[in-house]
Amino acid sequence: MDGLKRARIKRGAQRAQATKIWNEAELLINGETNEVNIEKLRVILATYDAKIELLRKLDETVSDLIEDEKGLETEIVEADDYLTELTKK
Repeated sequence: MDGLKRARIKRGAQRAQATKIWNEAELLINGETNEVNIEKLRVILATYDAKIELLRKLDETVSDLIEDEKGLETEIVEADDYLTELTKK
């Protein structure tokens, strides 16, 4: 497996995990408000922030491995759009 394909697979898996983490946070946000849930939410949100930072690094890795200009431009736009959606939540 080449480096670009491997980096994209890693990033895809991390994106799925970021979505899963956010869904867990939403359940807590919409659930009962108590100390236990608030602490769980703090941990989940810290994990979510770390996941976003990891995705930024993986996006950079993927971009570094793309050789053609058009592909690079498309990759950057798509990655930025995805991260924008994650950070809007």
